Amino acid sequence: ICCSTLLAAALSSQAAVVWTGATDNDFFNDANWDFSGAVNGTTAIDPTTIINEDLTVTGATVSGTVAGFGFFAIGDGFSITLDNSSLTMTGSGGIQGSDDGAGAARTNAPSLVNLTNGSDLNIQFFSVGVDINIDGTSSLNIRGGGDGLNSQTELSRVLLEEGGQFTLPTRAAFDEQVTANNGAGNIVVGGVDATTANMDDLFTFAGGTGTATPEPSSTALLGLGGLALILRRRK
Repeated sequence: ICCSTLLAAALSSQAAVVWTGATDNDFFNDANWDFSGAVNGTTAIDPTTIINEDLTVTGATVSGTVAGFGFFAIGDGFSITLDNSSLTMTGSGGIQGSDDGAGAARTNAPSLVNLTNGSDLNIQFFSVGVDINIDGTSSLNIRGGGDGLNSQTELSRVLLEEGGQFTLPTRAAFDEQVTANNGAGNIVVGGVDATTANMDDLFTFAGGTGTATPEPSSTALLGLGGLALILRRRK
């Protein structure tokens, strides 16, 4: 089982602020959230305010709007988990974490976005130390050009299980992401860091959408194992 699946399962078992959709589908309408599970006294979800809570959205289609290149902010070690849900940040909105230390050598726990059970996230950008875990049934679309998966001092990463989908504006943007700034290690498929050299081994591409595929060595081992079983049965 992939580590991102175990992590998402562990997070979902903790107390969380839960989406109810009681009024509409507006992510930033506080009437749509149940804050009874808040562990740090949070009573509102506002743009650019760091949310030090775990948030869960289950079986819902949700959208949120922030002005300009504003963002929804997640505190160190906290998460938002989409379970069989769709979230779109309209306009130029993004998701941002907190200062977790430089590069991949993080001194604090990263901020987490977990996409599970057929979920979809559509957003302009990520920045400042966010890990986006995508299971084999879910998808992420980063609409922003340039450095949409922001890879400056606090590295943000996309971690995919086999079957997970990741969309950037173009196929070339995948290579740009792993070479920009501190980009090495910011796209990971089944625990393998994507590079310009192995990108087409780790993804099957249709335009700017990449579907995570098994690591070539793993596929080869499966094939050899099947061949050995056939030969054994013939003896």
